[in-house]
Amino acid sequence: AGAWKKALEYSVQALKKAVKEHHHQEGLKLAELGLEAAQKLEAAGEDRAYVDGQQFELLAYRFEIYNLQGRRQEQQQALNKMRDLAEGEKGKQALVFQKKSDLYCRLRKYSEAEEAAKNALEFYREIGNKQGQGISLYHIGNVYWRLGQYEEALYYFQRDLKLRREIGDRLGQGHSLGNIGVIYGNLGRYEKALRYLQQDLEICQEIGDQLSQGVCLINIGNVYDIGGQHEKALRCRQQALQVCQEIGYLQLQGACLTNIGSVYWNLGQYEEALQHYQQALEICTKIEDRGGQGASLGNIGLAHTQLGQHKKALQYYQKALEICQDTENQWSQGYNLNNIGTAYRELGRYTEALQHHEQARAIFEELGARDMQLTCLSAKGMAYLELDEKDKALACSSRAIQMLENGQTCEFPQEIYFDHYRVLSAHNSGEKALNYLQKAYDEVMQRAEKIKDPQLRESFLKNVKIHHEIVTSWERYLKI
Repeated sequence: AGAWKKALEYSVQALKKAVKEHHHQEGLKLAELGLEAAQKLEAAGEDRAYVDGQQFELLAYRFEIYNLQGRRQEQQQALNKMRDLAEGEKGKQALVFQKKSDLYCRLRKYSEAEEAAKNALEFYREIGNKQGQGISLYHIGNVYWRLGQYEEALYYFQRDLKLRREIGDRLGQGHSLGNIGVIYGNLGRYEKALRYLQQDLEICQEIGDQLSQGVCLINIGNVYDIGGQHEKALRCRQQALQVCQEIGYLQLQGACLTNIGSVYWNLGQYEEALQHYQQALEICTKIEDRGGQGASLGNIGLAHTQLGQHKKALQYYQKALEICQDTENQWSQGYNLNNIGTAYRELGRYTEALQHHEQARAIFEELGARDMQLTCLSAKGMAYLELDEKDKALACSSRAIQMLENGQTCEFPQEIYFDHYRVLSAHNSGEKALNYLQKAYDEVMQRAEKIKDPQLRESFLKNVKIHHEIVTSWERYLKI
């Protein structure tokens, strides 16, 4: 029994280190060794509470490895075993609900994720664990953030911040300030967002937590990017990449490379974007991050789309979709289905395009992701227009515009306006159509004005196909 006890304790400590250093296969072997040792000790009559506690810890680490690998079914199995071991212990039960919330959020099962987080919150309240309560409030807010319900998310993140301050959790305060900053960025209140994120960064620097500094720099870069300040976004993301390289945190390096690629993509620098997306894919493959692999493949597809390589883009979207289906990531399934639809449209396969846009829209409707529903509706309208079904095109496009004009945000409103202009033009609604062309043009030019570098601004206006079409259409109208 003594040897098995040592094996169990060694497995827990070595597994903890393996997770930290991203040695996933080694970690899974250690988890198996530890669980085998636990079974032997159980059979030998070792103290049940001690053995169960060690098993619980092993399963928690195995859950995290499966999370990084995108192995959602195995995560669920590990969680079920943790739940059985946690029976009668409120602290462990709370942790199980917390992890369940994280898992279901990744699966885009938001109602279940919210319910689990609220259960965790209740358990933590019962045992007086304020730090756990704060984390649970974060998880509830995270659900609303992912649903695009930013005011509700803000409410929970602010409650999390209040609790962190009460217990003097400086790092937790920083994370809460950062989450609030992200929400203000989503709400378009960029200066306020940056103030909160700067406070987060200062706390991380004060504590000396480089990993959190990297995350914060990524978030600051995201706010700059959303606000159209792409050059500042690029600098922040490059700083974040440097921090992550210094500490050797590969998963976050992959995220930084993806985000840097996205800046170049937004600016119409597609070869640069492609290079960064490919580097991100290499890292995600190395650390067996299945979710990251799927995202990187989809991003590579986006770059090929803008480079006019539509057959190649389609292949990457389909590979990305397969991974999203394997990992049960519904949101990403919808995203890739919509991109596949776009590729089919570019290839002149309009019926297939329509089918994929509709499949994507149905998924986003089920998930409550209204921004993406809007995008898919507009795409459906363009597919119908190519099929010369003008009335159906107008119905889809009008629904998308109605959502936009009723306050629903989306990433590229200029595309929605321009699509509606094209549909209205097909209906010979000249004056009304021009109104939406002007809105599209104004949106593009407002974004272009924020780009200080003349070459990057020119790339944004000429290399981004939709922007070039919008500007050319508006200039053509002015000459009439």
